[in-house]
Amino acid sequence: MPDRKCLQCDSGQVVTGNLKAKRDVFGPSFLADEIAPAWLTTEEPDIFLKSTPQSSLCMDCGLVWLSTDTKEAARKLGKYGTGELKSRLGLDEEAES
Repeated sequence: MPDRKCLQCDSGQVVTGNLKAKRDVFGPSFLADEIAPAWLTTEEPDIFLKSTPQSSLCMDCGLVWLSTDTKEAARKLGKYGTGELKSRLGLDEEAES
């Protein structure tokens, strides 16, 4: 496995593993703070991370990070994000498609 460095403190004391959800049927997810209120939908605005194969943990500062599908993240944030968030990330056109 290649050497990894912490994204926060640049330490080399990084351990890889998997993020697990014990009680959630759908697995771990990311829900942006800037979601527009009062959405009525059958789809969750969360970006589900269950397909993420690997996470990393820095043993020096405690940061845990992982990767996810950026196309799915852009789609959901473009659909459910606040106007300010969509504008900041250039996702205004995502909401229209």
